[in-house]
Parts: sequence; C-alpha cells; structure tokens
Amino acid sequence: MKKVALNYANTRLIFIDLLVISIIAFWPTYYAVLLNTDFYVHFHAFTALLWFGMLIAQPFLIKN
Repeated sequence: MKKVALNYANTRLIFIDLLVISIIAFWPTYYAVLLNTDFYVHFHAFTALLWFGMLIAQPFLIKN
C-alpha cells in the first residue's frame, strides 16, 4: 500500500473561509441583534471567535 503525502499548506485559508461563512450564517440571529442578547450568548460568541483564532493561527505557527 502506497503512502500519500498530505499537504496542509493552505489550511489557514480554509479556516478563514469557514469563519466568514459562520459570520454570514449567524448574522440574522446574533450580529443583527447584538445589543439585545444576554451575557452568556456574548461569552459563547467570544469563546467561539477565540477558538477560530487558534484554529487559524495553528497552521501558521506549525509552519514557522
């Protein structure tokens, strides 16, 4: 069985695209009513953005 070399050079671009898609998807339910939501919803969104930040930074840090 032949081993295949995987190339993950552009994964950060895929994760950035995923972040943009999630912002578009949550626009009507979160970003459009940003001032009318609870602290817990904001906390959840903040931690999700931190997770996306780590997800985007990880391939860059591994490469360098």
